[in-house]
Amino acid sequence: MEVHIDASTLEQLKNDADINQSKYVSLDPETVTAGIQSLLSNPEIYKAIKMLSAV
Repeated sequence: MEVHIDASTLEQLKNDADINQSKYVSLDPETVTAGIQSLLSNPEIYKAIKMLSAV
């Protein structure tokens, strides 16, 4: 699978990253735990994590 990224796409990604960096997000332990549990409840993500952790 090939991925082609043109200059305007690259610029958009850079702008998105800059915006994300400027936002302050407070991550309390409950939010982080809920997020991780939400990800692990997805069977595809769970399988991928198990596969990666076995490497």
